[in-house]
Amino acid sequence: MKKIILTGFKPFLGADTNPSEIICNHIVDHHLVDLKIIKQILPVDFSQAYLELNKIINEQDPHYIVMLGVASGREKINLEKIGLNWNESKKPDENQFIPASGPIYKDQLELALMTRFPVDKLLKSVEDFNYPIEISFSAGTFVCNNLYYKMLRNHPNIKSVFIHVVDEKKIDINYQIQIIQSLIDKIN
Repeated sequence: MKKIILTGFKPFLGADTNPSEIICNHIVDHHLVDLKIIKQILPVDFSQAYLELNKIINEQDPHYIVMLGVASGREKINLEKIGLNWNESKKPDENQFIPASGPIYKDQLELALMTRFPVDKLLKSVEDFNYPIEISFSAGTFVCNNLYYKMLRNHPNIKSVFIHVVDEKKIDINYQIQIIQSLIDKIN
């Protein structure tokens, strides 16, 4: 049986909920799919998010990592191909930390790393459903990207993908749960 670690984020910036947390908590294992899903809700914190995920990775030894975060300005769910070695934010994380603009890892020569997760194949596997999904080449420069880049750099042998969901006002939360469940069910 293959293991997937599925993550979402806690609410942040004064929001009462975070769609990524709601969706993560509603994804289920299906008896027809040979996958065990391990769920974790992460803090919106530049340093703690990765440390918490890394701890679970070391405990569970997963085959896949699927990280969910919200990009409220987007209109479609985005499968992220690239993590940038860059922090830049005017908004603080949940501990009121605002990182200096610059590389996440100063010793890393690459500006970006591309996922080994087959995002194109995954998108193609659900194209008959006409879901509002697209490939994206920018996970932003906030905690989502920070976590994604650290995963791609520090765990290159685990197939990892970051998926940005959208605000509940743009796409109904139950429909987003259905879409993410369909994507998870297609991972093999």
